[in-house]
Amino acid sequence: MTGVEQAPGGTGRIAWWQDFNVWYSESEVRYRDIPRPQPLIPELLFRGTAAILAAGPKVGKSFLAQQWEHFLAYGRPFGGWGAQERVRCLILDLEGDAGITQDRSRSISPLGVLDGENRYGTGRAADLIDYVHEWPTAHGTFRERLELLDKVLTEAAASGAPYSYVRVDTMKLFIGKNRKNENAYDFDATNAAWVNKLAGKHNVSILMLHHLKKDGGEEDWVERLSGSMGSAGSVSTIMYLERARGAETGILHVASRRGMSFDHPMRYDVHSGLWEFAPDLTLAEAQHSSTPRLILEYLAKHPSATIAELRADIPATPQTIDRALQRLRQENTIDYAGKLWTLTNSPANRRAQEPVPESLPWADRPERPAPVPAAPSADAPAGFEHVSSALLNEAAAPDGAAEAFEPEQLPEMAGGNGALQQLMEITKQSRLHAVWKLPDVQKEHLGYDAVWLGGKPNQYTMFPARCPDWCSLVKVFDRKAAYPQSMKAWVVPNVLRRFGPMEYAEIRAQRLAGMFMVTAQSWRHGDGLPNPFGPLVAGEKALMPRATLDWLAQLADRELIEVPKVLWSLAGKGSENLLAPWGQWMLDQRRSATSAEQLAARKAEQNSAFGCLRIVDPDKQPGPVDRWDWQYGVIGAHYAAMGRVAMAAIDAGDLVLAVGNTDEIVFAVPADADPETWVPESMREHVDKHRFSIKYTRPVAEWFDDPRRTSRG
Repeated sequence: MTGVEQAPGGTGRIAWWQDFNVWYSESEVRYRDIPRPQPLIPELLFRGTAAILAAGPKVGKSFLAQQWEHFLAYGRPFGGWGAQERVRCLILDLEGDAGITQDRSRSISPLGVLDGENRYGTGRAADLIDYVHEWPTAHGTFRERLELLDKVLTEAAASGAPYSYVRVDTMKLFIGKNRKNENAYDFDATNAAWVNKLAGKHNVSILMLHHLKKDGGEEDWVERLSGSMGSAGSVSTIMYLERARGAETGILHVASRRGMSFDHPMRYDVHSGLWEFAPDLTLAEAQHSSTPRLILEYLAKHPSATIAELRADIPATPQTIDRALQRLRQENTIDYAGKLWTLTNSPANRRAQEPVPESLPWADRPERPAPVPAAPSADAPAGFEHVSSALLNEAAAPDGAAEAFEPEQLPEMAGGNGALQQLMEITKQSRLHAVWKLPDVQKEHLGYDAVWLGGKPNQYTMFPARCPDWCSLVKVFDRKAAYPQSMKAWVVPNVLRRFGPMEYAEIRAQRLAGMFMVTAQSWRHGDGLPNPFGPLVAGEKALMPRATLDWLAQLADRELIEVPKVLWSLAGKGSENLLAPWGQWMLDQRRSATSAEQLAARKAEQNSAFGCLRIVDPDKQPGPVDRWDWQYGVIGAHYAAMGRVAMAAIDAGDLVLAVGNTDEIVFAVPADADPETWVPESMREHVDKHRFSIKYTRPVAEWFDDPRRTSRG
C-alpha cells in the first residue's frame, strides 16, 4: 500500500515519497531483508537521515563540521576514520561569509595539501564542496526553502554529480519560528521530520547546526537544545559539542535513534580552531581545566592522596585546591574517606581503551594542520615576528611560494639521502601535518650558543675531583643508537608561536613542546650528582627543549632544584609520536645490516640526515627538512635519558664517576669484582636489552688524564 501524506503548507497533494511502502505487517518487518542506512561518517552521520549538531556560541561547531566535510570530500584524515569514496557536499552557511569559510578551509587544509593543488597556486583542488550563503530566509517560508533544497538535490543527481551531504547552518534560520498561535513542539517536530524525509528521498545526510537555550542549566544535555524538544525527537541523530569558553578540551555527546550513545573526549586548538578526538583523556578530565584537571590527573597516577600531598604537588593555593576538591566531590568524580582523596568508579573517570573497530572515530589521533596566524606579541624578543601558516607553507620561492619537496627534489648528498627521504615520507604520511621549514626569524633565536640541552658533545656533566683510593679501574658503558632511541621526543609538528611566562604545570597540561627560555639555578650538590645546568651559572638564561624541561621538573620533584619557571618560549602543540617512526626505522636498518661495512654506511647515512635538520654553515644550503627545534628536541631527550640512568644508578648505590661525552656513563669498578664480567646492578637490564654496551675498562689514572675532565659540559 502506498502512503498519502499532506505536504508542507497543507495543500493535500501527494508527498514526494508516495511510492514508498509505509504499511507493513509484523511478519514482514521481522523477516524481510530491510536495508539499513549506510554510514557516511562512522557512528555519527548516515545516508538518508538528518542529524543535529548543537553547541553554544563560539564553541567551534562550524569548524568541526567543516573538518568533517574536508574528510568526506578530500579524504583529509580525521579521527582514525578509514579512507572512503569521495563525496560532494553542499553547505548552506546562512550565518557565515566567504572570508570566514576561506580562513577555516586553509587552516584545515593549507594550500598545497589537497589533491590537485600545489603551493605555487596554479593547481586547483576538485570542486567537491559548494557553499551557499543566501537562501530564501528573510521573507521566504520553510516550504519554499525545503522545496528549493529538494530542487537543487534533484538537479545535481540528474546531472550525474549528486550531493551526499548537506550542512544547514543554522537550523533555526532554515526551519524558521512558529507563529504566535502555533504550538512550538508541533512546529519543530513536523518541520524537522520533513527535513529527515527529504534526506531519505535523496539518500543524503543532512547535518543541521543548532544553538542552545540561553538559560541552559538542564541536567540532561538533550534538553539544552534551543527551542522545543520536537526537533530532537524527529531526526535520527543529535550531537552536543560541549566546551567551556577558552578551554582546550571538551566533549562530543552523541545520541541516536539507532540505539547508539557516545561521549567522546575532544581536544581543541584555541589558536587554529581545529578539533581532534582525545582518547587519552577521561570525560571528567576533558570537562575540566586548571586545578580540577590537575587533581584528576594526579589521582589517576596515585591511587589515593592526602590533602597535604595534593597541596604539596599541585601548583595552586590551598584555597583553590580545596574549592576544586569540593566541586569534584559534588560531581561524584572523587571521594573522601579515611583522610584520603580517591577517584570514584564514575563512568566519567574511565579512560578509553584503544578500540579495535576501524569505524570508531577515536581509533587514531587526527591530523594537525597548521594554525592560523596570530597577532604579534608586544613582549616578543627583539626582531621576532609571529609566523603565519602562509609564511610556513608558501615562502622561499619566486612570488613568495615554495612547492612541497618531492623525492626527485632531494639534493645530492654523500649518504643521508635514504634516511632523509624516509623522514620526509614519514612526516608526510603522519596525521600531524608536519611543516618542514622554520622561518629565518625564528632560527635567529635558536642559535646553538643560546640553547642548553642538558649536555654537550665530548664533554662530561659530572666528574669528581678524584677517584676513591680503593678504585683502580673504571668501566665505561655506551648508550647504543642514542639518537634513534631518543626519537620519541616532544616536538612541535607544525608552527612555533611566541608565548609569555608560563608555569611548568601549564605547559604540561597544554601538551606544549618547542624551546623554552629558563633561568639557570644554583647547583649545591657538587659533582656527586649530574648537574643539569652544566657550565651555566646561576641567573644565566638559556633555551631548552621540552625533554630538558621535563628533566628539570623531575629533579625538582626530588627537591634538588626549584620547579623551573619559563620566561618565554617558541612553542606549540606537541607530540611524542612524530619522529618515533623514523627512530624505529633507523634501528631496523641497523639491525638488518649483514656486514660491518653495511652497518657503518647506514649509521653514517642516518647521522648525515639527522645533521641536515640544522645546517648553520653559510656556504651550505639548508636541507629540505630545516627544523632546528626537532634536532634539539631529540638531543635533549637523549641527555635527559642519560641523566635518569645516572640518577637511578646512584640511587642503587653504584659509584658513578661521570655521565656525558654524548652517550657514556662511567663507573668505578669495585676492588673485589672481576673487571671482565662485572656490571653494575643498575645497568644489568640495560645491557641485557641492548640499550647499553660495555665500551671498555681502563686504569683509573689513564682515564682521569682525559682532557675532557676539565672541559666539563
